Amino acid sequence: MSFTICEIAVPTRDAVDPSWVMTQSDEIRLAEALDVLGADDFHTPLALAVHGMRHQDDGWMVALVAFDGIDTACLPTGSHGLPLISWEADLAPAPGLVLGVAGVSGHIHDNTTLAELHVIVPVEHRRRGIGRALLRASERVAADRGCTTVQCWADHRPVLGDEPTITAPTGFGTVALADDATAFALASGYVLEQCERHSSCPLPGDEQQLDRLWAEALPCAEGYELRTIIDELPEELLEPFAAMMRHFTEQMPNAGLESEPEDWTPERIRRAEQRRRATGRRSVTTVALDRATGAMAATTGITTDPAHEQVCYQQHTVVDAGHRGHRLGLLSKVANHRAVAKHFPERRRLHTWNAGENRWMLSINDRMGFVEGVTEGAWQKRL
Repeated sequence: MSFTICEIAVPTRDAVDPSWVMTQSDEIRLAEALDVLGADDFHTPLALAVHGMRHQDDGWMVALVAFDGIDTACLPTGSHGLPLISWEADLAPAPGLVLGVAGVSGHIHDNTTLAELHVIVPVEHRRRGIGRALLRASERVAADRGCTTVQCWADHRPVLGDEPTITAPTGFGTVALADDATAFALASGYVLEQCERHSSCPLPGDEQQLDRLWAEALPCAEGYELRTIIDELPEELLEPFAAMMRHFTEQMPNAGLESEPEDWTPERIRRAEQRRRATGRRSVTTVALDRATGAMAATTGITTDPAHEQVCYQQHTVVDAGHRGHRLGLLSKVANHRAVAKHFPERRRLHTWNAGENRWMLSINDRMGFVEGVTEGAWQKRL
């Protein structure tokens, strides 16, 4: 079977009339999300995808597609040497068939030698070399951007019985050797470095259990006050919050994954807030402040998006090293959990992801009612 790998042109405007390229690619991404969870909670809607491609001020991304049945002779060549095809209806060529999609993304201000890849090929098109071709093209894009290491996060099916597995070097988390994602990664030269656990919990949650957790943690947190912010942070919290986010990326359990602390600044926070506002997403952030000094001791955040009206997503939770031992992580998470239930009562479930070795956070989540979902393998390759 013949096919062609093309690069998707950056859309010329935020509101676009989607072409067959866009709709078929979106159907493939949606099918993958449904296969993983049985719901579309992890599917990025078209409007958000377009906005992300057009506004690359803190990170870059390149989208690739594999096609059958199109004539690329009339297409221009993109910056990575691939035919350039449009997502927009009035600019796309005559219809063909999308066989698979891939995304490559990276950072601009830090971690500039690191790229993340994601390849999706529907089951009916697998074992024809499409995935390998998309992956090779993605790696070339990463190399063109100056990256020396690529990482992929793959959702893995449950391990069945006593079938052969691979255990992450951390000792926490296993994936089935016969799983399609495992076989593809190993055959492509990737190494399993870490397993993350996806979990979810119902909202508003078990109020009695939240009361118990609150009563347990509160006596340990004398001298601290909690403050919850909906959407944009006030000016006086910007620099302390940026410092906490830098600290968060310093202390994240990364196992053998290449990573460096992220360069968070007040300006970067404001840009992130502007992107959320432009796409209709909301945020709920709780911070713990030291009453004596005013220093920010802990923070946690949850976001929503308008395309998934019953869903929200856990973002960061971090406690400053100098303020640990006061149960501030648990206390701030309970407060933020309740703030979401109060301000966004339509939300019915909350998703989170944690490294398998992050036992402290996993124990808190378990006590708050989170239930384990899928295992996500973190695979890495040095180019």
